[in-house]
Amino acid sequence: MTYISGPITGVEGWQERFIQAENWVKKNLDTQIKTPRLIGKRLEEELGKTEEQIPWEEYMRCCLRELTWCDTIFVMRGSEGSKGAALELHLAQGLGLRVCHQEDVCQG
Repeated sequence: MTYISGPITGVEGWQERFIQAENWVKKNLDTQIKTPRLIGKRLEEELGKTEEQIPWEEYMRCCLRELTWCDTIFVMRGSEGSKGAALELHLAQGLGLRVCHQEDVCQG
């Protein structure tokens, strides 16, 4: 299972960027996926709140929990300045997940 990590906060059109990454990963890595976009949709439904009403920390707790079930992390282009993406990558590396960067070929 592959977790897709990328910048969200303050990024215009981040949902579309995630959809594009999801489609690429499904096609090229032949794997199931987890993404903050899909996790957020589920969280919004469960809590009955909009994206703006759910604190960043709560989103991150859910995303990091889901990441622990994956064996690969796909890091989207532009993630360098994202605090959330940095946390996800740090956890993934600590857990020994395979790391794929959008700019490069998958490693490991």
